[in-house]
Amino acid sequence: MKVASMVDLQNFDEFTNLEIIEVNRYKSFENLTAFICEPNKSHCQFTFGINKVACPFQCNCTYDRDKSRLEIDCWQKNLTTIPPLPVPKKGHSLLVFEANRLAELPNNSLEGYKNLKSLDVSYNQLTSLSLSQLPESLYHLDIRHNNITTLSPQVVEYLHSVNTFHQFGNKWIIYCDEYYLQDFFRNKAKLLRIKTSKFDYIMKSMRLKINTSFIRMFFFKHTDNLYLEANEDQMKRAFKSSYKYLKAMELLNQFIGLFSAEYDEIILQHLNARCPYRCSCCVERQTGDFIINCRNLTLDFYPIIPNPISYNTTLYLDANEISFVIVPPIIIYTGLKKLHMSQNLLREFPLQRLSENITYIDVRNNRLKYLDDGVVAFLENREDITKIELSGNPWEFYCGRKTFLSYLKKHEPVEYETALRRVNITQDKCPVDCICCVETQFELHTLMIDCSGKDLREIPPLPTLALGQTTLIFERNNLKKWPSSFLLEFSNVTRLYLAHNRLSAIDHLPEKLIHLDISHNNFTALDDRVRGFLQKRMNSSQMKLSLFGNPWTCSCKEKDFLVFVKAHAKNIANASAVQCSGTGRSLIEIEEADICPSVLIYFTSLAVSLLILALSLNVFVCFRRPIMIWFYEHEICLSLVARRELDEEKKYDAFLAFTHKDEELVEEFVDRLENGKHKFRLCFYLRDWLVGECIPDCINQSVQGSRRIIILMTKNFLQSTWGRLEFRLALHATSKDRCKRLIVVLYPDVENFDDLDSELKAYMVLNTYLERNHPNFWNKLMYSMPHDMHSKRRRSDEETEV
Repeated sequence: MKVASMVDLQNFDEFTNLEIIEVNRYKSFENLTAFICEPNKSHCQFTFGINKVACPFQCNCTYDRDKSRLEIDCWQKNLTTIPPLPVPKKGHSLLVFEANRLAELPNNSLEGYKNLKSLDVSYNQLTSLSLSQLPESLYHLDIRHNNITTLSPQVVEYLHSVNTFHQFGNKWIIYCDEYYLQDFFRNKAKLLRIKTSKFDYIMKSMRLKINTSFIRMFFFKHTDNLYLEANEDQMKRAFKSSYKYLKAMELLNQFIGLFSAEYDEIILQHLNARCPYRCSCCVERQTGDFIINCRNLTLDFYPIIPNPISYNTTLYLDANEISFVIVPPIIIYTGLKKLHMSQNLLREFPLQRLSENITYIDVRNNRLKYLDDGVVAFLENREDITKIELSGNPWEFYCGRKTFLSYLKKHEPVEYETALRRVNITQDKCPVDCICCVETQFELHTLMIDCSGKDLREIPPLPTLALGQTTLIFERNNLKKWPSSFLLEFSNVTRLYLAHNRLSAIDHLPEKLIHLDISHNNFTALDDRVRGFLQKRMNSSQMKLSLFGNPWTCSCKEKDFLVFVKAHAKNIANASAVQCSGTGRSLIEIEEADICPSVLIYFTSLAVSLLILALSLNVFVCFRRPIMIWFYEHEICLSLVARRELDEEKKYDAFLAFTHKDEELVEEFVDRLENGKHKFRLCFYLRDWLVGECIPDCINQSVQGSRRIIILMTKNFLQSTWGRLEFRLALHATSKDRCKRLIVVLYPDVENFDDLDSELKAYMVLNTYLERNHPNFWNKLMYSMPHDMHSKRRRSDEETEV
C-alpha cells in the first residue's frame, strides 16, 4: 500500500490469511500475524506467531523475506532456559541462543521449539544432547564451546540428516566399543575445513614440497566465508596414485595442525587436540586407558600430538615406514605408558622421546643398530617397571656400543648371541659373566672379552676364534693365581688387562702379547724369565706395560728389576708412578748406589752405630737413677726397673712413721700412694694400731710387717721421743737387709740433726734421703717403693676385675 497517510494495522485484524503487509507508515497492532515490511527492505517486523506466542522477552525477532525465515535473536541475554517460541506465518524459524547460561535443552514439545530449522546454542553450559531435546528437522545445529563429551546412537543418527553441524570447543570422550561414534567423527573429519584467513599461508608453505594448484581446485568458500571446504573422498578419486594422495594429504594435515587452521576441529579430551591424521583414538572402557591406533597406515613420520599427554596412553604405530622419532622438544608425553613401533624403519631411538612413566616399548623388527647410553641408563633404572622388546634388529657388535650390548645380553640373550655370530669371528658363546664385542680400531679383527668388576677368582674358558685376536679385560676382580697356560685360546690374547686384582706372580704370558696391565696388584718383583720375555716383546712390537700401584721391593737383591724399569721407561705407562714399597720413591729416580751401598759406606755405618751405642750406654750409666725413675713412672720397660723383693709376703707395702703433731701430712701420702694408680698398702698408727696395745710393740710389729718404712722427718719428729724410737727400730730392722727399706722424707723445717743421738745422726749424714720440697719428690718416692710385688698385685687386680 503506497499511501502517504498513516495506516492503522488493526484494520487488517480480520484478514488472517495475510502473510506480508508492505507499508511506509503504520500504527502497530500486537495481535497481527502478518509481517510488516517497509518497501525495498528485506528485514520485516514481527509481532505475533500463528501459535499465539509473541517474540520472547529480551529477544529480538525479525523476518528475512529474502530467505523466508524468522530470526529469533537471544544472544548474550544471561538466560538459563529457552522460552516458548513463536511460529511464523510464513517460512521457518532460526534461534540464536549463543552466550547464555543454558545447562539443558528443553523438550521438543516446547511451544514453537520443534519447528526450528536452525539452532545455535554455542557458548553455553550444556553437558548432553538427547533426541527428545532436538527439533524435528534441523538443517543447522551449533553446539560449539559447551561441556558435551559424548553423543548417543540416536543423536548420531539424527545428525546424519543435519546439513551443518558445528561442535568445536567440546572435548569428546569416545570409547573403543562406540563404533558408531568413531565412524561419525571419522566421516566428519573427511570434510576438510580450513579457516579462510589461513588458507593462503598453508598453500604457500606447502608449495616448496608439492604442487598446491591441484589441491586448491578442490576447495570452495562456504556461504558465510568463514572457511574453505573440500571433501577428502573427492580428492582421493582425483589422484592417480594413492601413495601420492596419502603423502599430499599427510603434508596438508601437518600444515593445518601447524597453523591451527582447521575450522570446527574435533577435540578429544585425552589429547586436548584432534586425533592424529588417519589414526583412530578411543578410550578402553574397562581400564580407562587412552588408545591411539595408527597401525599399518604407511606413515613415514611420528604422529604430531601438540599437547602433553596426561592420561595413561597406548600408542600403536606398528607396520608403518617411520625412520625417525621426531617430537617437538617442548612436548612431554608423561602419560604415554605403552609404545608399539614394531615393523618400521627406525634407525635411532632417542631418550628425549621416552615418557618417564612408560611401562612397555616394542621396537622389534626395525633397523636399529644400537640404543644410546642415555636410553640404556633410563631402561636400567626402570628395570622392574619398563619392558622393552628388541628382537629382529641388525644390532652392531662393536665395542663402542658395549653399554648397550651388556644390556642386550642381560635382557635378550638370544638376540645378543645372534649378533655375535653375525660378525663371523667366533661361533662360541661369550662367557657367562663377561661382555664380548668387536674392536674396530685395530688392523686385525679383535674380540674384546670384558669380565671386569665381577668378583671372579679365575678366568673362564674363552671363545675359539675363527680369525683375529683377543683382548681380555679382567680388571677389578679377585684373581690371586695367574691364568693357567692350559687355558684354551689364552695364547690368542694380545692385550691383557689385569689391574686391581690380588696377583703376586706371573706364570705364563701369551706369545703375541702387545699390552699388559698388572697395575694395582701385589707384585713385589718380576723374575728373570718374565723380564726376558717382556724385554723381547718390547723390542719387537713396542709392547706397552703398566706396573704402578704395586708394592715393589727396592733392594740390592732386586737391582736387575730396577735396571729393567729404567731401561724401558718409554714402554711403561706412567713410569714415574712405579714406586718402592714403604718409601714411595719412584724407581726411575733411584740409583743402584742407593740400594747397594759400597764396603767403605758399610764399615763407616757400622762404626758410627757402635759409637752411638757406646755413648748411649755411658749416658745410661751416668743418669741411671733418673732414667729408671722416668721409665717406672711411665710404665716403660718395666722389666728393667723391676727388682726382686725379699719380703714379698709381708702385709704392708710401707709403714708411715710420723709424730701426732704432723697428722695433717698423712693425707697426701694416703691419697698418692693408696689411691693413686699404683695402689700401695700403707700402715700408720691412726688407722692400723689397736687401742690399748703397747706402743713399742706396735712400732716393732709395723716395722717388721712392712716392706718399706717411710719416716716423715719434721722438726716435730726430731723433738718427739716416740719418733726417735721409731727411727731407731726401723734402722736396726733394716740394717741387715740387702735392699734399702728405710725411706727418710726430710721436710724444709729441719735445719740440722743436732737433736739426734750419735747413731741416728751418723745415719742421716752418711745416707741419702728424699727432700719433700724437691720438684721430682713423688716420682722418686714411687720408685723407692716395692716394684716386683706391686707389678704382681696390679696384674692380680686386673685379672680379678676381668
